[in-house]
Amino acid sequence: ILFVAAARGSILTERMESVEARETVAIRLRSSGQFNTKMDYACMLELGAAGSRALNKAFVERRLDEVSSVATYFLRLLQPDQLNERDGEAISHDLLWKTSTSKQRAERMKELMKENRALRNLVEKYSWVPTMMVAASKGELHMIHTVRTKAECVSEKEAAQIGNSLSAALMTEQLMEAGVRLWIMENRPLRKISSELIWFEPFIVVLGKGIVKTAAWGLMWRVILGTFLSMGDLITDILVLKEFWEGGEEMLTYRNLSIVGLVMSMALQIFVVTFNHRRLGARRVAREIAIVLFGFKPPWDAYKVGLGRKTEQGVEWDPIMEMTFSKVIEMFTESIPSVMIQSSAILDSMKSGHGISKVAMFSLAISTLTTGFVSATISYDFDTNPSNRVARSEFYGYVNDSPMARASAFALLTLMSSCQVFLRSTLIVMLALISSNLVWIWIVGDMSLFLLLKVLRGDFTYWIRMSGAASIIISLVVRIIAKATTDFTGCVQMRHPQELGGIYFSVNYFIPLVGLIVILTLKDESTFENETIDAYLQSIVYIVGLFLLTSVAFFVVVIRRGYIGTFFSRETGGASMRRIFLTGDDVTRSQIISVNEVFMKPIHDHVERWIATGWETWQDEKPVWFTDQWKSLVPVYMIPVKERTPKSIRRRIASGRVQRAG
Repeated sequence: ILFVAAARGSILTERMESVEARETVAIRLRSSGQFNTKMDYACMLELGAAGSRALNKAFVERRLDEVSSVATYFLRLLQPDQLNERDGEAISHDLLWKTSTSKQRAERMKELMKENRALRNLVEKYSWVPTMMVAASKGELHMIHTVRTKAECVSEKEAAQIGNSLSAALMTEQLMEAGVRLWIMENRPLRKISSELIWFEPFIVVLGKGIVKTAAWGLMWRVILGTFLSMGDLITDILVLKEFWEGGEEMLTYRNLSIVGLVMSMALQIFVVTFNHRRLGARRVAREIAIVLFGFKPPWDAYKVGLGRKTEQGVEWDPIMEMTFSKVIEMFTESIPSVMIQSSAILDSMKSGHGISKVAMFSLAISTLTTGFVSATISYDFDTNPSNRVARSEFYGYVNDSPMARASAFALLTLMSSCQVFLRSTLIVMLALISSNLVWIWIVGDMSLFLLLKVLRGDFTYWIRMSGAASIIISLVVRIIAKATTDFTGCVQMRHPQELGGIYFSVNYFIPLVGLIVILTLKDESTFENETIDAYLQSIVYIVGLFLLTSVAFFVVVIRRGYIGTFFSRETGGASMRRIFLTGDDVTRSQIISVNEVFMKPIHDHVERWIATGWETWQDEKPVWFTDQWKSLVPVYMIPVKERTPKSIRRRIASGRVQRAG
């Protein structure tokens, strides 16, 4: 069905002058499967000499608002079982449109449950839903309540408790989807609704973003706290550097190491943001670099993740992955060296007969806990992310869904990583006390063996999309950083096949403790030349080692048993990607396009056939993963011929993404 209309009349410019204008509008409606209609909207505005960007923008916004109204009108007519995930998000956007306070959201929620057919039917089936929805939309912070009543028997009081629990669930999780999933899994009535209606969870996720964005305890609090901590960390680094600078020759080594760490951190983070945003232009890259240089990278990442932003068009990684890279870099260049410097400084103080400073020990403990916390956050966020659990259910999901189990798992992850930092740092310092050559033999030998194993197993290439010499260089740098960071933190996420791998991670995990025990067992009286140091090292090793073994034992008890095998897997990154492509559904198969082309080569024909046969269906059904960003990653020769527009080819040539068969 095609509609074409033209209108001519007078409009007021920004200077309040009346001028003649002409507007032509064409609308085409096309059937796109059952309960789906495609709408193409074209608008041509002729303003003559009176035209301006502001005036054009005003007209475009008005027409887009009309298109949105049309979509919303038809959306409100659909039955609950006719909606999909995107429809759920659209309903929530309709709710949040022009509402900026909790009172406005609550009032709009009441109106929407009368206007929207799907919500009306849900209310007819479960009379307590309005009470729950209104309480949830207010975003008031309450204690988490767990309701086990059947969905058909929920009282008004229980409905209010369920709704009030949403904000608490969102506050406990950094990822919006994880918070919503926790809220649903903790309440039996919500599990039933979510299993019946695929659009319900996406609807709540978008609602949660609106709540967190405006709530006093939400996004702004996270950003303010993150900014405060980030600036505090930067200031303390400068103060410590100043103290080392004024310490004379005795502090020369510590001063130089601190400077090298800060410079490396800045340089690597600048490289990451430049590589990730290089296709968005020099101005955007300059903005991201400025954020790094002024120390606002952590709060900026928290802001993007808190809003639940997806991967932008032209950007390599989503905000979660970019934040993870930044955290790993900070641990590798700042946190871990800081712990080693403090440990070494304590032993130097003991050597000179000054004893153990309580302030220094407290500072060391805080540094190790902070590093352990960051490492635990990476593992926890990746595992509790619902998207990861859907796409890689065989790897993600070891943390149970109950609040107590999640809190216990996070605490144990933090404790385990903190112990690893302490033990590995102590091992390096102890080797340095025996002989400085031993340190280099250990570090270089261990890293060389790791890289050799990666090469021999055909697992050296990292998953980041690059080719040629750049891919080799990036793979080498990332492998070294990942290996060193995992050595010191024992970050559980690094057991992933695309990182260290399960079996290597598990063996490597206990090397520091075993190495320290061996040294303490074989040492003689002249090894450390100081009884105080000897006693200090023995007490530290055995106490922290006991904490590590105990926390690992509890961790095995707390997690789901089915995931213990991932700690002993021998699968490589490439083999893992090919397996999930050949055995998975479209959601998991779609990941093959976003990784290094080396992983795709052995199954190239399978990938090409899959894209050729599915493209037209995906264009009609528009699955969540079939985004413009994903389509821009597909090699041109794999796209069906009729879908290869000159614009898309030019875009790929400009971005260096044109690839040839074979």
